[in-house]
This record gives sequence, structure tokens and C-alpha cells, in this order.
Amino acid sequence: MQCKNCQYPLDDNYNFCPRCGQKIDEQLTIRVLFSNTVKNYLSVDARVIRTLGPLFIQTGVLARKFIEGQRQRFLHPAQLYLFASVLFFTLFAISMKNQQAQFELTSKQIQTTVDSTAMAEDTSYKPSGYSLVYEFNQNKMDSLIQAGASMNKKLKVLGITEESGRASTFFNKKVIQIYEQKGRGLIDIMIENIPLAIFLLLPVFALVLKFFFLKKGRYVEHLVFGFYFFAFIFIFFGAYMLLNFLINIPLIIFFAIAIVYFAIALKQFYRVKWIRSIFSTFGLLVSGILVVIPFSFFLILISIIVY
Repeated sequence: MQCKNCQYPLDDNYNFCPRCGQKIDEQLTIRVLFSNTVKNYLSVDARVIRTLGPLFIQTGVLARKFIEGQRQRFLHPAQLYLFASVLFFTLFAISMKNQQAQFELTSKQIQTTVDSTAMAEDTSYKPSGYSLVYEFNQNKMDSLIQAGASMNKKLKVLGITEESGRASTFFNKKVIQIYEQKGRGLIDIMIENIPLAIFLLLPVFALVLKFFFLKKGRYVEHLVFGFYFFAFIFIFFGAYMLLNFLINIPLIIFFAIAIVYFAIALKQFYRVKWIRSIFSTFGLLVSGILVVIPFSFFLILISIIVY
């Protein structure tokens, strides 16, 4: 007799497969179907509850317990990271959509007020004739867009000709596309790329931790700490966004709490003294800024290219 799930050889007295754990000759019924589903769901749900407590209260201890072998009781760090990131970026996308709508409404109101005031003071005023950010004749560009003119004619408004280089032509085409769409879609692309960007930063974060704590474990252990810490950040700032829908809370307060949490987590996880934990916190913050700034520019560049 063999296990129907993994084909492992079984004795007649086996009730469960010793390899995969599946019950022998379990008949599929409505009760089995739904009871297994509920058990699996409640098992994951219970682990989430058991994990969130230590994550917030015993900072740094949860990652230490996982490394020391307590892995069935708590949610796997990668699973927790995935759960927290989905929650955070869902709220983040909703928040960005609301802010973008409010910004566009405010911009229209401000532009209408500015144009009206300028027209009252100067009869020769032409509304929004030139861009203050990227200087070109907006009236002429708007006319070409409305007429459905070719890209080459639009590029001439920006001073781009056939003699211009490929890079300059490509960049200015993107400028025109962004202008035509009023920036719509660009923010969406950036939001879509942020989760991948942060996930790619995780190994870098673990590498920096390894540099700061050379004699405090293997690289994979620093990665475990990174998974749990980023999961905390996602859940914590997700809570901030939820509260911000109801009351206006200064973001600096949440940043200060996150920095204090990070210092405590470093002390608890790496079992170092307070002085080293504090200095490491500020050193890692500076290192993070040095990494995140160029990475952010790279993210913006990729978003513009694929726009």
C-alpha cells in the first residue's frame, strides 16, 4: 500500500503517512472539505495573533526566537512580511489616490485664481503660457495636442530636431507623454514599483547589518531580522494611515517611535549594550539615507522609462 499523496510505502497499521502526514484512506466528504479548510485557516490566523504580540511588545525577541528554533509557533518571517506589505501597500495606494485627487483639485483652484488675478492686472496676460519647471510654450503645445499633431512637431516646440541625440529625443518624448496625461499613470507606475524596490532593498539592509555586527551571526540571521523589522514598519505605518483618515497625526511622531523601536530591537536581537545600539541606530539611518536616495532616483528613472 502507498500513500495517495506522496506514494510513500505504508504498513497496514498506519493511520497517517509518516512522510507527508496525510490521513490514510480519508474519504472526501463535505465535513472533511470544510473542516480542513477551517482548521488550516485558524492555524494560520492563530500564528498571526501569536506573532503580532511579540513583534510589537518584545522588539527583536521574535527574530531571536525564530533563529533559535521556535518556528512552528510563529508566522514565518517571509509570510509575515508578505502579509504586512500587502496590507500596507493597499492602504498606501488608496491614500495616494486621495492625495492626488486633492492635489489636482487644489492646483486647478490655485491656477484659476492666479490667472484671474493676472488677467485683471494685465490685459496682455496669457494664462499658463510657459512652464516654470520645464520651460516651453504651453499654448502652442496644447494646440498641437488638440490638433492631434505628430510627435516630431511636438518635439520641435521643445527645441528637439533630427540632429538632436537619441537620449535627448527619448527624454523629451517622455516629457511630452507626461505633459499630455498631466502626470496621470506615472504615480501609479511608481506605486507599483515601490514594493519590488523595498523587497530588493532587504538583502542590502541585511548586508549593512552584517557590516555593523560582524561577529553577531550569519548573513541569513540578519535577513530574518530584516523581514520582521520591515513587517513591523509596514503594519505600524499602515496603522498611521488608517488613523490619519480619521484624525490628523504628525508623521514625525510615528518616525520617532519607529526609531526608538529600531534601537530597542537591535539591543534585544544582537544582545549588545545601549550605547552600541544607539550608535548603530544612527549609523544605520545614515547608511539607509545614502542607499535610499540614489535608489529612489533609480526608481523614478525606471518609472519614467516605462511610462
